[in-house]
Order: sequence, then structure tokens, then C-alpha cells
Amino acid sequence: MAELKVWQKVQEAVAYSFKFLYKIMKAKNETEEKEFYSFKPDLEEKVLEVTRVTTVLKGGKLISFRAIVAVGNRKGIVGIGIGRASDFGSAVKKAATNGKKNAVSIFLTKSLSIPRILCEKFSASKVILIPAKPGVGILSGGAPKVILEMAGVTNVICKQLGSPNILNNARATLNGLLNFKEKSNILKALNKKKIGPKCLKPL
Repeated sequence: MAELKVWQKVQEAVAYSFKFLYKIMKAKNETEEKEFYSFKPDLEEKVLEVTRVTTVLKGGKLISFRAIVAVGNRKGIVGIGIGRASDFGSAVKKAATNGKKNAVSIFLTKSLSIPRILCEKFSASKVILIPAKPGVGILSGGAPKVILEMAGVTNVICKQLGSPNILNNARATLNGLLNFKEKSNILKALNKKKIGPKCLKPL
């Protein structure tokens, strides 16, 4: 009986220590998350697409939603988030949180455009970005237009080729904007005599 009581006390002590460690880790994660979002400015959210996904199981069909949300502050910070949930609101909320975590800063010129012509491909989607003069606006449509607006690019011409998939086109546009982030990439592009003729070839 004495050994049993000692063993019960040991189990209670172990359980208490695990609970105590869990509380510490949870508080640490919450503080880290608050610090992370404190460095991020207020980001706007715009829903790109919400699709209903049906999974056939043994007991029947399971319906869920997948949301794609673009976030940005229209001043050089932009991100794309994906969220899945059993209801519409939770999916959009998860996608917005994911987009804020993945938000990145991009390079913008004084005229709020891009430095050069760029062709970017993601999966089967292809996007061509061409800088424009001030006052032209964003000559584009679909997902690339939303990404460019959230990033703060106001004078650009965009052409979509290949697959019309919304997520792939959005990622292709974002990857293209990230190419201008480093000055070395810009200088290499400006030193070339011919910029961008290859990207005008068909897929």
C-alpha cells in the first residue's frame, strides 16, 4: 500500500509538471505572436476565392471550404494566405492569418511601378509585368490585379498566359515582385542590353 501511494504521488507530480510546462509554452507562444503582429502594420484583406471541397468518406460526404486571401498595406507589403475550415467564416479568418504571417516587403520605384519588364512562371500559369508611366493605373484583371493593388503598385501592365488558376496566377505575380527585392537583381537586369524578349515566346 505504501508503494502504491508513493507511485500515485509520483504520477501526480509528473502530471502537474507537464501542466505547468504546457502553461509556460502557451504563454510564450502567445507573447511571441503578439510581438510578431506588433511589428506588422495594419494590413487590408481581400478574398480572392472561396471554394467548397467535398470529401467522400465511408459514412458519407464531408463538406469543407478553402479560402484564398490577399493581404497588404498598399505601401510595399503584401502576402497570400490559404485557409481550410468546415465553415466559410473560419476559412477566411485562417487564410487572412496565414497571409499576415507570410507577408513580405517588395521594391517599388518612385512612380509606384516596377523597375523593368518581368516574366514569371508558377506551375502552368505565366505572368508578364510591364512598367507603365504615372497615371496609367493597373491594366490587369483577376488575381494579379488584387496582388498589385495590395502591394501598392499603381502603374503597371500585366498579362496572364497559360492556366487561369487564381492561386497560381497570384503566386506567380508575388514571386515576380519579389525578384525586385534585392538591388543586385535590379542592377543585373539593367546592365543587360535586351530585357525580356524570351518571356514573350508562347508556352
